[in-house]
This record gives sequence, structure tokens and C-alpha cells, in this order.
Amino acid sequence: LYEARCLRALGQLPEALAAYEQTITLAARAGDDARYAETARAAREEAARVRLQLAEVRVEPVHLPEGARVTLAGRPIAEADLRGPLVVSPGRIEVAVRAPGFLPWRREVDLRPGQVVALAPELLPEAPPTRAAQVATSTRPQRPTAALVAGGVGVAGWLSFGVFGLLTQRQNARAEELCTP
Repeated sequence: LYEARCLRALGQLPEALAAYEQTITLAARAGDDARYAETARAAREEAARVRLQLAEVRVEPVHLPEGARVTLAGRPIAEADLRGPLVVSPGRIEVAVRAPGFLPWRREVDLRPGQVVALAPELLPEAPPTRAAQVATSTRPQRPTAALVAGGVGVAGWLSFGVFGLLTQRQNARAEELCTP
């Protein structure tokens, strides 16, 4: 009970509600002991007040493929937890579902205290890749074609410069021989 009260005081209301519910469960297991009955009563009353300050989201997917990941406000949600309401603090939250081979699904909702929102995500299969995409993503190592062409042009330019430079030097030397008085 004290943990729940501390969490409530810190403003961590969803966590406080979970702690209240755990206190109620543990007190019920204690049987007829009057001390635990009083603890359970106090926890039920305080949990009811906290619940009024929270919102609920129900994520009820049409079909949840194998490997799907559901997140609520960025936190992963276990598939078993999708069977009931997910208690959250009011405000804007994002619900997202991702699964291999399917397009991601995402919704943002603005929640008020006491509001219950039901979402039914329906995942659509990804479109098969086009031939161009398959070629672009093939497992063959990609060669930097433009770099090879540019390098080849550069080498050819230097070779041409060298050959024509030598020919010009040779013609110049011969002209000097013939034209010297």
C-alpha cells in the first residue's frame, strides 16, 4: 500500500494503480485477518480515485501476425496484455504495430481522464518488390561504376598527354636540327 501511495505522490499514476491492485490481491490471499481487510479496503478506495485520473486504451487487432510488436507510448506491450485495457496517463500517446512482411500501423490519440479508446489495427501486407528494387537490392557486390569510368577517363587523359607530349618534344628537337644555321 505504501508503494502505491508513493507512486501516486510521484505522479506515476498507471504504476500506482498496478501497485494498488497488487495490494488488493495480496490482502485477499491473507484471508480473514482484520489488518489485511482494512488494507484491502483502503487500497480499493484509493485505486478508484486514481482510476478516475487515468485513461484506458484497448488494442484489439483484427489479426496479429507472428513476430508482431505492439508499442504504446514507445513501450512494448506483451501479447497477453492486449486481452484487457491498457491503463495510461492522459495526454497524447502513440500506438504502433509492426510485423515482418506487413506495413507498419500507427495512430496518435489524445486521451482525457476517464476516457476509454478502442483501436483495431489492421496490418496490410507489404507490396512485393518490383524488378528494379530486386536488382537494386540483389546480393551481388555493387561496383562503383561512376568511379571506375571517371578513373578510366583520367588515366586515358594522362596517357594521351604523355604520348602527345613525347611526340611534340621529338618533332621540336628534329625541327631545331633542321633549322639550325
